[in-house]
Amino acid sequence: MLQKPRIIWDAYESYENDAAWHKTRATLITLSSIFIGLYSSDISTTALPAMALTVSVLAGFTFTALFSTGSISNADLADPENESQRNDLNRLKEITNNIRVRARLFLAGAVTCLVLVLLLAIPVSEGLIERHLNWVVNRDFDHFFGIVWTARDLLSSLVCALAFLVFFELLYLFYRLSESIFSILEIRRQYRAEERR
Repeated sequence: MLQKPRIIWDAYESYENDAAWHKTRATLITLSSIFIGLYSSDISTTALPAMALTVSVLAGFTFTALFSTGSISNADLADPENESQRNDLNRLKEITNNIRVRARLFLAGAVTCLVLVLLLAIPVSEGLIERHLNWVVNRDFDHFFGIVWTARDLLSSLVCALAFLVFFELLYLFYRLSESIFSILEIRRQYRAEERR
């Protein structure tokens, strides 16, 4: 029996009451990624470096947020004095857990995206491979090479679509991570305000 990849399902279970939005978002991301994968002419010189840079920078921010959030979420807050403060602390724990789960998925996705971008950036010279194989076997393989290059183009389109799918999902995941961090800051601000009363 196949098991669900826990890293993905844990992250998506952390999104509360957003099932309809996530289905719409996932559909739009998938369709646009397939479109880009099938109809982009040459993204290796324009989009791939930008994708790699963006993912690397966001991964750095995520890594930093993962460590700083774990240390600041409920550190240095006084013990709760009322039900509201207990709820705030429970909410902080829940958000901190969500950040850990989402950051884990983000970092795994970032590595995956960078590997896909690297695969897409590797140039393949059709003529050089054909010359070498024709020289080795001393026969004309035009039909064979036509099939090979068509399969290579389809595989390249699939890898491109997958790279953009992961990239777009990472952008959304980073947005959700940022949203969670701002929630922690806001809850901490409210908690401190109640402490001063």
